[in-house]
This record gives sequence, C-alpha cells and structure tokens, in this order.
Amino acid sequence: MGAGTTCEKSEIIRATLHLEIIYESIQGEIALAGYVVVQVTVHDPVLFGEYQKLVTDTVDKFGGRYLVRGGSFENLEGEWDPNRLVIIEFESVEQAKAWWSSDEYSPALQLREESASSKLLIIEGYEAE
Repeated sequence: MGAGTTCEKSEIIRATLHLEIIYESIQGEIALAGYVVVQVTVHDPVLFGEYQKLVTDTVDKFGGRYLVRGGSFENLEGEWDPNRLVIIEFESVEQAKAWWSSDEYSPALQLREESASSKLLIIEGYEAE
C-alpha cells in the first residue's frame, strides 16, 4: 500500500469517529413527536363548529398536523365508544404543550369547553431502535 492510501484510510477513520461523537452527543437532544389525543362528546354542534374554524389555524401555527379528526371507527376490543376522536401530531411534547397553553389557542379552547365534554392527553411518541 502506498502512503496516500494509508493517509486516506486515516482520514476516513477520523471522520467516522467524529461523526460517532456527534451522534452520541445529540442522542439525548433528539425530541420525539408529541401527540395530542382528544376524546370529545359534542353537546352544541353549532358552537363546536365555531371551535373547529378557530382551532385549525392554531394547530398549523404550532406546526401540528391532524392524523385523525373525527372519522369513523370500529371498536374491536373493550368498552370504549368515543363520540369523536382527534389525534394531532406535533414535533415534540413541548411543542404540543406550547400549543395547548398558548394565547392563540385559548379562545378556541374556551369554545370547546362550552360546546363539548373532552378528555385530552399529550403522549410522547416512540422511536423504534
């Protein structure tokens, strides 16, 4: 082997080690997605419709996206029969909490509370290894 080849291998090894160090240092900093899961029973459809008009812009502003928004469902196990189910994905639990507690969402939240009964969870996503 020539000196150039040994030098190239050394550079590759150094670069690989550098990338491994960077990877290990950011592992704890990678945020998992945050999911807002809401079970809703609507009592006032007209007022709830106003809520729906307001909430979409706030979800968009905080980088959220709807995964489920009141679609049909089929219960396969247990005694769970939600009237309406909503799942919103955010880039992190922190972002989901920021949306929920924001001044932008507050007027919509008030409408939801006046027009429906709800149970809301924020759940951390899962990263498969």
